[in-house]
Amino acid sequence: MHIGHGMSGLLNYLYARMYDGRIWLRFEDTDPRKVKLEYYESFRRGYKWLGIEWDYEKNNSDDLELFYKYAEKLIRIGKAYVCKCSVDRVRKLRASGEPCEHRGQGVDENLDLWNEMLSGAFGEGEATLRLLGDMRSKNMTMRDPALFRIIDYPHPLVGGKYRVWPLYDFAVSVEDHLCGVTHVLRTSEFALR
Repeated sequence: MHIGHGMSGLLNYLYARMYDGRIWLRFEDTDPRKVKLEYYESFRRGYKWLGIEWDYEKNNSDDLELFYKYAEKLIRIGKAYVCKCSVDRVRKLRASGEPCEHRGQGVDENLDLWNEMLSGAFGEGEATLRLLGDMRSKNMTMRDPALFRIIDYPHPLVGGKYRVWPLYDFAVSVEDHLCGVTHVLRTSEFALR
């Protein structure tokens, strides 16, 4: 935990108390490479030291199966597709507002590719699940953003059970809904999202 986390925690806590709201201590731990076991307790200790009390606590990593169900639902309704483009190619196409060749794949093909992602047929960086967005949006974050990526690295809580992990934007959207979050104060780096 660092001072920015403390400031954000205090703002959310004071806002919730001012309006008789509830506070979630939610660990956004869906990138195993950036998560360490000691981080969980660091946040608990830090928030307690600041006088922040929370009503509920959960780990996003506890909901991987649910995230997968939402991903499959998006694929089934034609709103997500599996992309096998390199990161550099995706960046170039997003910058120019052009779709990649995978965008037009059918639902069945995307479901098969999604299941291959889950089963280990692809390595890291070989496939992502992307949202069918607006490739001409002025907000480049809306140009077919990645929702899931493959990370072959053990997670401190769930070990090697999972290899396909949601990105922050997908995970936080689902979790905010599940937790009944109506207001959240995030830093300006998330303004476009």
